[in-house]
Amino acid sequence: MNNLLILNTVRFFLFLGLQVLILQQMIFGPILGEYLKGFIYPLFLLLLPFRTSIEILMLVGFAMGIAVDSMYDTIGVHASASVGLMALRGYILKRLQPKGGYNLNKGLTPANYSLNWFLSYLAISYAVFTLWVSVLEIFQILMISTNKSYRALNMSYIHLRYF
Repeated sequence: MNNLLILNTVRFFLFLGLQVLILQQMIFGPILGEYLKGFIYPLFLLLLPFRTSIEILMLVGFAMGIAVDSMYDTIGVHASASVGLMALRGYILKRLQPKGGYNLNKGLTPANYSLNWFLSYLAISYAVFTLWVSVLEIFQILMISTNKSYRALNMSYIHLRYF
């Protein structure tokens, strides 16, 4: 248990460092560079041990997400997506359960299960995560533009009313 805690703590800071120091700085092409973003930190969340309780999963997901949010200057987008991914992790794992079931003493890695299973697990999980982040970023942009429009209309009304 103690070795597992140390391993996951090191993984936490390794994935956070990779995300913030390397992937945040990368531009994925001249045309779509600002719209395409790479996320590696959800892999840390997906590699957490199978026996981890849902409360711990959500707490760790929130900690990782809020740490990324603080570096990306996104207000809770990554924290929400990480907690949402952790909430859906059990459902995804149940849907992808191998014929013999899961060995609770093994980690969720391609070495312990087939490569096809692991790639399916990653693809579905990353799709959920990316969709969640994208929707929240779009609504965040819409809220900012809506608030600016509302303030502009409100100021126009005040000027018309008092002048």
